[in-house]
Amino acid sequence: MIINRIGTYHGAPYRYINYLKENPEIHIRWIHLYNDPMVENLKEEIRSLDLKNISFHRISKLNSKYLRLLQRFSLITQRFGILQNRFGLNLFRIILKIIVLDNTTKYFFNDNSSINWSGNNDVDNSLILTAWLKIKFPKIKIIYSYKEHRCNFRIDEGLALMLSDKIIIPTASSIDSLSGIYKYNFSSKTVFGDEDWRSKSILDFIANNDSIQKLSSSDKLPHVIFLTRYAEYNETTDIRRGSRINFLSIMRTFAENNIKVHLKAMCICDTVGNGCEISNTPYHKLAEEYPNYVFIEKPMNLNINEDYLALSKFDFGIIHNYKEGEETNNFSKMNIPNRLFEYMAANVKPIIIRNTLIEVEDIILKENYGIIADTYKDAANQMHEKINENSTTKANYQYSQSFESFMETLFSV
Repeated sequence: MIINRIGTYHGAPYRYINYLKENPEIHIRWIHLYNDPMVENLKEEIRSLDLKNISFHRISKLNSKYLRLLQRFSLITQRFGILQNRFGLNLFRIILKIIVLDNTTKYFFNDNSSINWSGNNDVDNSLILTAWLKIKFPKIKIIYSYKEHRCNFRIDEGLALMLSDKIIIPTASSIDSLSGIYKYNFSSKTVFGDEDWRSKSILDFIANNDSIQKLSSSDKLPHVIFLTRYAEYNETTDIRRGSRINFLSIMRTFAENNIKVHLKAMCICDTVGNGCEISNTPYHKLAEEYPNYVFIEKPMNLNINEDYLALSKFDFGIIHNYKEGEETNNFSKMNIPNRLFEYMAANVKPIIIRNTLIEVEDIILKENYGIIADTYKDAANQMHEKINENSTTKANYQYSQSFESFMETLFSV
């Protein structure tokens, strides 16, 4: 079976690598824009492993430039509130039609036996590629997997979703939101799944590993990990993000309540975009103030089984932080951070504040695995209770969904 994978991806390349290793009969042809950094990183991983059942095709440099300019155009029109209507969609469609296909791209979509899978978990160039290819090849069937939309009209998003033949999306609330924004019934062509589900091989490895010992087993205190790309310490100007990656107040609350806190951030900064710092930040000063409870540690990669083995030693994990009383925006309520699946794969109980991440809250309730707290002080109390009950151990827990489940959904639509 051949899959034409269209666009880019974000994080966790092992999902694809593990799947290809275990399914040699599947061949992925990855079609992407010229100089896509995420895909280039994936190529390096593939070369080192010498996998034969994946190949890559770059859209020409000139076409990639045009498509990126149109993606920027889409962002600008959204920001200034212009062309956010059906006229804008039709105009965008006409402009996309002008961009001429190169011959090699034509070849990939003349094979009707292939599965054409586009999309990713963020607002990115997969949208523009999907719309362009569907306009050029109206007869091909494109399945679009989508996750993080921004709850506002955007012409490349609207066009890509309308033109897609099928949509795979994690939650009903997301598809309801999109249908309301674009006045289009997406539900009739929607199935549910999440590309961020982790590899079944990871889930099985952790579930079958009897050597895992929680850090709490030695000191009888809860150990909570803050696994994040960014840790800010100043007020952000990003309305969408809010305070979700400013962890200072929650870390202080936990330290004051005898919770051991481990910050594993790829970048500590005053605000995102202002450069990373390795010392003398408020986070480092907090660690100096609570040397037995706050630990600033090396970031953690999660690409192989052993990485998840290291993660599995923690008892609890923070999912996005919000200030108590802060109103959570619609995007955050619907979003399911991939961190949730990393924690659950490693048997680390996720922590959220009630009524902030509604879809995450539903998963925690359904799985009966994690902490939903009213305040961070309440979360600290619940952690101590669970440690005293010795209920943070594995207890044969295994998350019910995997990347392989997602692929089965893809093949079934």
